[in-house]
Amino acid sequence: MKKYIDILHDNLQENSLLQIKLVNGKNKAIEYNQIIIKPIVLKKGPQLSFVYRYPTKDITKNYNHTKSILLIKQYLEEDFSQSIAFTKNKDFHFSSFPNGKTKIKETKPTLSNSMSLSHDKQKARFINADRSYLKRLGVSSDNGLVKAKMNGKYKQINRFIELIDTFKLDLQKLETIGVADMGAGKGYLSFALYDYLTNQLKKKTIFEAVEIRENLVDLGNKISKESNFDGLQFVKSDIQAYQAQNIDILIALHACDTATDDAIQKGIESNASLIVCSPCCHKQVRKDMESNADTKHIIKHGILMERQAEILTDSIRALVLEYFGYKTNVIEFISAEHTSKNLLITAIKDKSIKLHSTEVLNEIENLKKLFGIKKQELERLLLTNSRK
Repeated sequence: MKKYIDILHDNLQENSLLQIKLVNGKNKAIEYNQIIIKPIVLKKGPQLSFVYRYPTKDITKNYNHTKSILLIKQYLEEDFSQSIAFTKNKDFHFSSFPNGKTKIKETKPTLSNSMSLSHDKQKARFINADRSYLKRLGVSSDNGLVKAKMNGKYKQINRFIELIDTFKLDLQKLETIGVADMGAGKGYLSFALYDYLTNQLKKKTIFEAVEIRENLVDLGNKISKESNFDGLQFVKSDIQAYQAQNIDILIALHACDTATDDAIQKGIESNASLIVCSPCCHKQVRKDMESNADTKHIIKHGILMERQAEILTDSIRALVLEYFGYKTNVIEFISAEHTSKNLLITAIKDKSIKLHSTEVLNEIENLKKLFGIKKQELERLLLTNSRK
């Protein structure tokens, strides 16, 4: 830790520091999922700008160099287990582990030396609007500008890739990345994720976009070929019938009702490193819910019952993922202004999590009992044998 802090201090003094990222949160009490820090110059002199990335917003605070170094040290001790310092000459990767050990890895520089120190804020985009597949998908026009009616979709694409980028350090360890997109639809996110993995992370990627509608499969394969995305293939299949193999990342956005459970099952059984789902509809649990003395006022009204069914379903899904060794988070994907389907479950395989915990099984049973639930589909698919 001291060596890493000294590296930051020395590069600040030499004006070589370009950016610092604090990632991989270890403190569940904090709501922001990463901090991005960069040097700026204000009227009162040089500062470091801290951008706190929350699921639905960014908050920026500026501190002098002395306070900044103290804060970074505190954050790494209490809140984050990994950091990257981007400098003009090298990148420094700092990692701390549950056993108390730490490691610093040096790599070649990846950021441009010409980064501006101006405080003017410009929204960075992971996926530029002029990408050829976005034009073919109708997101942007021939001159590379986002169409007005597709602005929400474009923001959704970039927000999704931004979230995936928070797991970059974990993905960098993989030589080849296998990806499955369950219920890919027209493939907006499939194309963007393949683009990010191959062109930004520079990873060999084998990507299957699974979709039941033949016209969308044909369209996806046509655009993939035209974009020279050799590793991206659209496959005609429903989620349940899909034979998952060598999956490192599984995504399923807006798979309806128990199709989300089918997708998560495929990810868990494939031992995927990362599972990202945005659930849609929660009909199965809602049909099963029963009112009792403890819950009658919570589910008395239809709209409240519907929302409670969503909360209950996704809570059980998160617990099932935890049971199988995933560090799980449930966040808002993007503002409801752009889409009403804005909840995202992210799950990263974590060796520090106890596998097959009886405490987790008890939590699931208690939730079901409270609301009179006989079964939840993902729990039925994966945990039935665990109780025998």
